Amino acid sequence: MHNYPESVAAELRQGLYCAMNDNPQDSMKHFRSALEQCAALGMDALSDEVTGIKIELAGMLEKHGLPDKTVTILEHVLDEVVVGAKAQPNGPERTRLMRKGVSIGFKLGALYQDMEKPAEAEEALVWSVETALRERRRRETENVKVEEEGEWFSDEETAMALENLAGYYGGNDQHFLATPLYLQALDLLPPNTCHAVIIMNNLSVSLAQQHIPPSAPVTREQLITDSATKWAQKALKVSEKTKPPHRTDECDTGCAAAIYNLAEFAEMLNDKDLARERYVEARSLAKGLGLEEGIRKAEEGLRRLDAN
Repeated sequence: MHNYPESVAAELRQGLYCAMNDNPQDSMKHFRSALEQCAALGMDALSDEVTGIKIELAGMLEKHGLPDKTVTILEHVLDEVVVGAKAQPNGPERTRLMRKGVSIGFKLGALYQDMEKPAEAEEALVWSVETALRERRRRETENVKVEEEGEWFSDEETAMALENLAGYYGGNDQHFLATPLYLQALDLLPPNTCHAVIIMNNLSVSLAQQHIPPSAPVTREQLITDSATKWAQKALKVSEKTKPPHRTDECDTGCAAAIYNLAEFAEMLNDKDLARERYVEARSLAKGLGLEEGIRKAEEGLRRLDAN
């Protein structure tokens, strides 16, 4: 609270107290009063302090199961920071506002997915990714220095943005859109990292689930054999090669996922012996790691094989 004048801080304390005591209506009143105090004191409406109050209010409403009110507030903040960024010359202030806008866009995309509003989710996620990439390209083209305009999203953060959008498309069975995004994300990551293992696995699944039209030059079986399987095998190799201190839990879960994916691909290709071997291996590894979902999925695969 030390960043705020006492009159603002007092209202925020009351708002947080009401939120903690499961009283969102009164909490919202105090947050709104805090914003009125900010305006009366002439605080910059686009400052981190003022937008931070609005984002905190949105978070409180989300926790209390009020998603419609949450997205209304975040959409308003997004509009404010985007307009504010456009009015700024290239520099640290424009960068700060654009970073905030991109981050809010991703949050809105996640909220709209939870609300089962796919069109709104896609719009928010696509805008965030395109904005992040467009600014990245501008900085590269103009050889912008961090000292001049401040930090933009790192390679890892940009890869995560691409991965989020790919995950959205994959979840909506639009794997032809997910696949190139996963490939772009991989290009931004160091080759031997545990998170690359996760993306390689997701890419392999995306390739295996592509819809192949009859006129396509490759068959589904060829795509699984030549592409999906190879990416899962590559994920497995990277996981095995990555050693401490670079190794994280993602390498372990990625290893289990890769073996499961290889089992599933073998099942798709009707190689039941290999599929069974891989499912048993995946189950054993998942048990060793305490991955309940991995155990369940491997056992489901084994039951499918027994049934056929």
